[in-house]
Amino acid sequence: MSTAWILGAGFSKALGGPLLREFFTQDLDYGLGLWGKTLLDPGRHPSLPPFETMPDVLRSVFRFGVHDDDSSPEGISRLAKRPWRTSEEFFELVDLAFCAGPAELSRALRASSDQALNFCLGGLGSPQGSLEEIRLRHANLPKLIRWYMAMACEFFLPSLAEVDYLERWRPYRRWAERCARQGDWVLSFNYDRVVELSARALEGEQGQILSRALLPHDAALAGAIAAGFSNWGDFEASGASSRLLKLHGSTTWGYASEGPCGEAYSAREIQEACDLHEMAKSGWVPALAAPGITKGLETRDQGSFESLWRGAEEVLRRASVVVFMGYRFPESDAQARERLLGALRDNREANLTLRIVLGPKGVCSDDIARLEAMLRWALAGREITLACDEGAAFERAPRDGRRRAAIVVEPMWPHDFFAVFEPEALDAWEKRGL
Repeated sequence: MSTAWILGAGFSKALGGPLLREFFTQDLDYGLGLWGKTLLDPGRHPSLPPFETMPDVLRSVFRFGVHDDDSSPEGISRLAKRPWRTSEEFFELVDLAFCAGPAELSRALRASSDQALNFCLGGLGSPQGSLEEIRLRHANLPKLIRWYMAMACEFFLPSLAEVDYLERWRPYRRWAERCARQGDWVLSFNYDRVVELSARALEGEQGQILSRALLPHDAALAGAIAAGFSNWGDFEASGASSRLLKLHGSTTWGYASEGPCGEAYSAREIQEACDLHEMAKSGWVPALAAPGITKGLETRDQGSFESLWRGAEEVLRRASVVVFMGYRFPESDAQARERLLGALRDNREANLTLRIVLGPKGVCSDDIARLEAMLRWALAGREITLACDEGAAFERAPRDGRRRAAIVVEPMWPHDFFAVFEPEALDAWEKRGL
């Protein structure tokens, strides 16, 4: 049995990890401001404001002209005209405004880029000059967003010593121990280090499997890709240094060189720091695939993260069990939907089990129903069994020669599931000897 876990923001939520919709809220930004004061040597980034003031700078742009308690017609009109509704749309439009990308793409999106930039001007203090001059003068704003995201995904984490005795980390340590023991693969869309810290206490080779993520330029992974994955079994059997693929980057990854937005990201090798403090001290820029055009540049063919994505696709093609843990394919994550669902469509196992752990159905019903529907279409060539409690439906014999897929909804939060699951029970078909 081969198991793959797909992690989203809901995975870290119980530990204090913020969701994207919580960015730029006063509670989060207050915590970030206090924590930002501890980052070392901010003078290494002279183009950025002090780290403790970053949240205020970005929030002034995000919320310019809009107040929560302003229900007047004028306030409602300003809110309606704002080109973004959510923090994710804000990140994407700022990226568009200041990092328009390749020239041919810039021409196609120039009107939208200028509209977004015009709305940013108020929050930036209405600077003078042409749009191109303003775009150059404030070209560090997308970099600021990456630092903000890195801080938001790092400040809630305890020290390694604290992880061992904090009660709410106990289910995560249990999960990491069982995943490492089984040699499971973990495909994470999270920037934070929850997986690494959960596994750090494990000893020997088991601890290495998840305590560090595979870097995009990992030689063994590159060799497997070059061989067309024909040696994947050897790659796994060789005791690969990690089974953790962080598809959108990590708070401990950075680019040592800084360049204009839109440059070839594959030419900028990602380096790894011990933590965000070390990255700040070294003057690196966080290597995060934040929403926007540059995210596409980093994750597309020849981009910095492409090897990780190709590895993730191969993992899903070979898995007999796939667990969606706090991940629902966000509406804006089109590439993940296309590539990962495509890999599941090409899965080689005769009997495939998919488990959905997003939360209680009464709370997350829409997200669960949407993910179920996407999986049904992706696996349309199989005989599909849907179940919440794995009832008698699994006992039905499949039609001759038909491949099968079981989609099982687990109506609980990730930390609830971690406290009770056992690896040998994940495969719904193997469990019944089918």
